[in-house]
Amino acid sequence: MPQTHQWINPKFGTLKFNSKKSVINLVMFLLYLLIIIIQLEVMKKIYVTFLLISLSLLMSTYAQDGGSCYEQYRKVFENRGANPVEDGAHDNIILTVRTGDASECYVARAVVQQSQIVEIDLYFEDGSFEKKEYEFKDKSSWSIHNGMSKTKITEKDEYINIMFVNKIKPKRKKLMKAPKPNFDLN
Repeated sequence: MPQTHQWINPKFGTLKFNSKKSVINLVMFLLYLLIIIIQLEVMKKIYVTFLLISLSLLMSTYAQDGGSCYEQYRKVFENRGANPVEDGAHDNIILTVRTGDASECYVARAVVQQSQIVEIDLYFEDGSFEKKEYEFKDKSSWSIHNGMSKTKITEKDEYINIMFVNKIKPKRKKLMKAPKPNFDLN
């Protein structure tokens, strides 16, 4: 008569096995399931780790970049301020063109009359320049504040700013800190 093995489980009741081979097969099957579950957990951790590393690299690249050229120039003007822009032609200014998340910055020349921008010329790499005209949605004057023009929006939904970088105020002087004492003050 074959030997019967019993496995008592309160949830499923009693399971009966007719041979050691069937018990071994069940144990092997359960071990196989356990290995698969462990592998899935390991794969999840690998995928999550890969995702986190990718995101951190992407964020660090953006952080090192400092953002768009417009944002970098804007921060300098915001932190340092600028001297007033006089009437006349101004060379080596920056023209920023933003569309959506993208921005481009170009070296340009602007003519200012009565504190308003009236003409823009864009420089080419060979040093020559050409007049650039935009069709703006708003027909108001193009004023200048703190070395930067008011943002104007073109008919093509481009956001345009002029930045007079040669009017940026110099860095503020920092106070000299006293050295730590290296003698007995008592």
